[in-house]
Amino acid sequence: MSRPGRGRGKPASAPVVKLHSSGTALTAALSPGSGPGQPATFDDTAKDVLFDMFKGPDDRVAIGKFLSTLSALGLRHSDPRLREMKQRLMEAVTPDDLVLDILDYGPQHAPAAPSGPAGPAGPAGPAGPPSSTACPAACLNREEFRRIVGSSMPLLSRALRGRLTIAPVDEFCSRTRAIFERCGSNRDGAVATYIPQLAVMDANSWGAAVCSVDGQRFSLGDAGLPFTLQSIRRAAPRDPEWVKKNNTIKKRVRVQPKKYKIAEWVEAARNRFCTSYTTFNVERNSLYLPFPSKRARRRSKPLTYALCLEHLGADVVHRFVGQEPSGRNFNELVLDDNNRPHNPMVNSGAIVVCSMLKQLLQPEMSSAQKFELTLNFIQRMAGGEKLGFNNAVFVSERDAGDRNYALAFLMREHNCYPQRTRLRSIMDLYFQCCSMECTCDSLAVVGATLANRGVCPLTEERVLGEEAVRDALSLMQSCGMYDYSGQFAFKVGIPAKSGVSGGILAVVPNVLGLACWCPALDKLGNSARAVQFCEVR
Repeated sequence: MSRPGRGRGKPASAPVVKLHSSGTALTAALSPGSGPGQPATFDDTAKDVLFDMFKGPDDRVAIGKFLSTLSALGLRHSDPRLREMKQRLMEAVTPDDLVLDILDYGPQHAPAAPSGPAGPAGPAGPAGPPSSTACPAACLNREEFRRIVGSSMPLLSRALRGRLTIAPVDEFCSRTRAIFERCGSNRDGAVATYIPQLAVMDANSWGAAVCSVDGQRFSLGDAGLPFTLQSIRRAAPRDPEWVKKNNTIKKRVRVQPKKYKIAEWVEAARNRFCTSYTTFNVERNSLYLPFPSKRARRRSKPLTYALCLEHLGADVVHRFVGQEPSGRNFNELVLDDNNRPHNPMVNSGAIVVCSMLKQLLQPEMSSAQKFELTLNFIQRMAGGEKLGFNNAVFVSERDAGDRNYALAFLMREHNCYPQRTRLRSIMDLYFQCCSMECTCDSLAVVGATLANRGVCPLTEERVLGEEAVRDALSLMQSCGMYDYSGQFAFKVGIPAKSGVSGGILAVVPNVLGLACWCPALDKLGNSARAVQFCEVR
């Protein structure tokens, strides 16, 4: 699929550059020249070989053609490892010319599934011809190309030699999309209703995202929408029309002038959905409301547990929390034979983990600093991807958390906490961790960091030690899927963590992280579509 540029005709269709077919000479030219254990170095010969792969008849490289091929390999233009190349690219051409050149090649990442917005890293489709004659400023000569790709040659070399984890990418994406579409027809399950915010979730929302340990990414459906594992608040009435306005996905709600006045409708919406709005844009009887936000809850359990393991050690952590499946509901008022929470994947265990974060990990920190430390840690796990916090959900969870307070008081009776623990303080931290926002895209990067033994594939930063990752994945394998953990381990055989708002984080060690989300739950509290997606062979 291609798109016409501004003021130009629609370019003819042409294939993306075919890779891995230039034989031994290409492999030798793109291989690093340094010794073992030393940083990879590439001379101008390797850069010239790369230039010759992409150049057009005028001996120039069209930027759109080059970037489209990177997308076909699963590398996003926003990849932090390509940041320096992108900055040099922006210095070499004007932004308008760069955008026009990329548009000539069409959206290389749009999935065929009609279930939701496309993710930004799918397999490449047909691309247009080099636009050097129509847009010469968006092309590079040999010297410019050498200078721009220099810092990114190690990654580009591995990608173009087919040395990344997922290869061939197009086959993987095609099979993944087929499974995604097959699961999209699954109408089993129902949205959880025991919490009011869950009852208003759209059961047809369906998204999935993958991130490999080499940073290759692929998204489908609603993978870019922020969501949470429990608390969700909807901001608009039924059957809205999706629109995109000012680069923001929003919902358009038709207002009937004969029945309602705009001011009355806005006031009714505020009262009905308990949502505060600062501005409303009204155009031609259309009211634009922000997209419904899905706030993150319970997905932080394995992450806060891993944070404690990293800084406190397994011996300290496991004095306060066990490692066995409980065989009970995740919020059951029960402890193990040693009067400890059974594991950190249930609510009682997560509360005790927060008490360790508060009292044992840099106890001199204030509550605000401790929350910031936790948020920054998860942000590093996600490679700087989208992660947020919703204060309204935090307040509502704190006001309606009777069950969690009951668990907290039960554990205080049995001396489950570190000394000098202030119950209100640790419950605030627990609810704050539950109120973090994420997307399938960002969560897949978290999974890839766990799959990569604690090293984020996008930033190449070691966030967790290997022992902490091992322990976290072990408990995800045995306890992460509620009462379905045993069957999931038998049928799928990989660590996973689910939540009652419909999300699943799955990890294939040394390969990739996978995040799926659909609010329709089965009788055990797991997303019916997400479980099916993981189980399809």
